[in-house]
Amino acid sequence: MPDSPLRNFDVTFENNMDVFQAGQVIKGQVELELSEDMKMRLVQAGIQIVMKGEAWCKWMEKVSRHETLTFFSREHYFQDAQILWAPSQEKTNYNPVLPAGKHSFPFQYKLPSAGLPTSFESEYGHVRYSAEAIIDQPRGKPDKKFKRIFTVLDIYDLNEDPNAMTPSTAQGSKTIGILMFTSDPIEINVQTDRGAYCPGEVIRLSGTINNGSGTDIRHTTVQLIQMATCVATGKSDMGPMGNYTRTKYESKTLNEVKTMTGCKAKSTADLSGAGIALPIPAVPPSVKRHCGIIGVEYKVKFIVNIPGLHKNLEVDMPITIGVIPLRTYYPQAPSFPLHPGDQPPQYTEGPPPPYFAVATPAKIEKDQADRGADCLGPKEFVPKYAYYDWHGKQP
Repeated sequence: MPDSPLRNFDVTFENNMDVFQAGQVIKGQVELELSEDMKMRLVQAGIQIVMKGEAWCKWMEKVSRHETLTFFSREHYFQDAQILWAPSQEKTNYNPVLPAGKHSFPFQYKLPSAGLPTSFESEYGHVRYSAEAIIDQPRGKPDKKFKRIFTVLDIYDLNEDPNAMTPSTAQGSKTIGILMFTSDPIEINVQTDRGAYCPGEVIRLSGTINNGSGTDIRHTTVQLIQMATCVATGKSDMGPMGNYTRTKYESKTLNEVKTMTGCKAKSTADLSGAGIALPIPAVPPSVKRHCGIIGVEYKVKFIVNIPGLHKNLEVDMPITIGVIPLRTYYPQAPSFPLHPGDQPPQYTEGPPPPYFAVATPAKIEKDQADRGADCLGPKEFVPKYAYYDWHGKQP
């Protein structure tokens, strides 16, 4: 920070906690260190903290031969400012200054009790919550800002889903060859062990492969896929009749397991005893409640890898991912940690307590307003989600 008395500027949370639920109180402090007195703007908020939550989508798209539009949408959940230090508190000849040295200004903010979607980052949009400290400098000088982004987790209880214990099923078939030389069909009938899971649990598959072809099938692949949707509107110069609403789709493979499960030519293979298991990493819940412009869903893709130049046989099984696991596997409601931990908590009996794990991959902070020389804070943000480290204790 050349030519500035500001040597340190930070927003920290109590106990380093940066994952919250609706209705919780966020406690923290704005910390500053000045090498000399800093002049402040008269009759303004000298130092303030702005708490904000919003969903945001943006991208550019060609809609006609001669027109490219910017598609944009935003939902506001809250935005509140608190004055932590006012110039009237420190005046010298009506030229307010903040004295040199270290300063710590505590703050607390109660999140709205309902209606907050889970933090989420994608290529075309995000659900994001932040605490931004602002130093209001004299006229002619840009304000100093420091933004700290945190995670809000919508506690989706799988026990409220009536279809949570119902397996997700899929069937598919295809022939290989061309014209009159096609084979008898390769048919698959596959299902998950249930319809809903939590991060850290394992999806187990069963079913059959009926290989009517003359080609041996040696491998299969199972994938966990996240599907995100962003909805936005492009404003055209042609007026309201020229406006467009578009939906952007983003599909991401979160985990993949390749198995040696196959099926000889002209035979049938039972998948039930193959031990096909797909672990679920730290991901957000798949509900779209509370957000009208961004949605997140999941599916399991089962792939029969057919040798040669033939196209593989693929089927999809939709699943739900939540935060509170089914009582069948977790009789008591989990107690969420009061501070983040890099390691799972220790336990001896029963299901594990959850801890907060970072999602993968990381997403880079992209707001243009935060890229200026006077806008400080981390340039990367990775949401954290509840994760259950079962270590094989899941039934």
